[in-house]
Amino acid sequence: MTGPTQNAFDTDVLIVGGGPVGLVLACALAHHGVDFRIIEQRQMPKPYSRANNLWARPQELLASIGIRGAIAEKAYAITSVSTLINGRPVDPVEIADVDSPYGKVLYSGQDVIETTLTEQIEARGRSLERGRKLLAFVQDAEGVTVTIGASHDEKGSLGDTPEDPQSHGPVETLRCRYLIGADGGDSMVRSILGLDFQSEQLPDCMNRQVDAKLSWRRSTDFNQLWFFYYPKGFCGVLPVWGGYHRLFFLADDTGIPDRDPTLEEMQAIAREVTEDETLTLSDPIWLTHSRFQHGVAAHYAKDRVFLAGDAGHRTLPIGGQGMNAGLHDAVGLAWRLATVLHAKASPTLLGSYDAERGGEHRGLDERQTKGFHNSVYRGRLKDAAIDVAARLLPSVGTALQGSDDLQQLSVGYPESPLSEDHLRGLGDILHRHGPQAGDRAPDSGHRNVNPSAIALCDFAA
Repeated sequence: MTGPTQNAFDTDVLIVGGGPVGLVLACALAHHGVDFRIIEQRQMPKPYSRANNLWARPQELLASIGIRGAIAEKAYAITSVSTLINGRPVDPVEIADVDSPYGKVLYSGQDVIETTLTEQIEARGRSLERGRKLLAFVQDAEGVTVTIGASHDEKGSLGDTPEDPQSHGPVETLRCRYLIGADGGDSMVRSILGLDFQSEQLPDCMNRQVDAKLSWRRSTDFNQLWFFYYPKGFCGVLPVWGGYHRLFFLADDTGIPDRDPTLEEMQAIAREVTEDETLTLSDPIWLTHSRFQHGVAAHYAKDRVFLAGDAGHRTLPIGGQGMNAGLHDAVGLAWRLATVLHAKASPTLLGSYDAERGGEHRGLDERQTKGFHNSVYRGRLKDAAIDVAARLLPSVGTALQGSDDLQQLSVGYPESPLSEDHLRGLGDILHRHGPQAGDRAPDSGHRNVNPSAIALCDFAA
């Protein structure tokens, strides 16, 4: 075993977790010129595309650190969302029609995104250290002492291959100034910090999902999404990079076997829900099922250790918000760390991360829970109301999908410690339509902007 002296630092920042959030953190730190290491226990990228979409605001964040373009090269650009309610089509949502240069939603694949981001780290002269596992850490007033060992996840699947806890191979002890846990829903970093939470289980509901080649009467172009509201369920048809489509069915689990579905079962339910007997699924690359739980850690930071992405929350599969929210964490934390490490701000700046992102995750959890109940736990009365709305209001699809909220352009931090605005009253009078402190700053080409508010806006997160 090797070990540094107490006050010697091997790196400024150690990132635990090499999924999309950890990799974006690494790219952002490299962009800001911060020394870091990033470790990942999986030997290979995840073979399945769990999270695969990027909304407008996260794309803006990725563009700010110079990596959006590389991801966009292997992604489909979505412009429209079509919705059918009990078989009745409503007006499509032109989801790209938002106030952002990146209104087209990118749909790729998590495996593709991870590979692209790893290449971006390597292009910046750094590397993802695969097969390395966090064993323990202890923090003090000056830094964090971390113990890491070898991981025996040879399958490279989901990082959950059983290991002998005594066989960690060569053990390394290192010192860093800050530690970031981006190590997923079963985060060891969160557990050691004492920030574990009890997830709420959602009963009587199951998701069945397939990624496969799709043929049906409707368009198979990769520039739109399809959603179907049907009795006791909600279905989505989404593109996955490589010429595939994902079909998922969130529905009452009555009578449904608690196992992964077969391709024939998925094709049968797809034909029933879409009312298209010609629909054909072939060449599946993933068949899975899941149940749902959600929750948020009480804090996203404790002294010199921070949580990012799924390490701090369990999200529901409503609106594809989970990974996107984690990217806010990554970019927002990186610029704070860079500012402090470059001695351009005091460490108190880091306190705003927990206030902003922890608060946003708690709000997102509430919104997703409501959305889940609207989509799945509807009941006869709500189903009847939605059906009437579909008949009378062709634009009801916009209300159901909430495109501006989906795009995360409304994320703001008016209560952040960074958002104190002593001119708020005057600004409200003189610039009623301008952004306020803590709002997302619009593009510089826009007019009617309150200069005092822009000075205090959180540009990076």
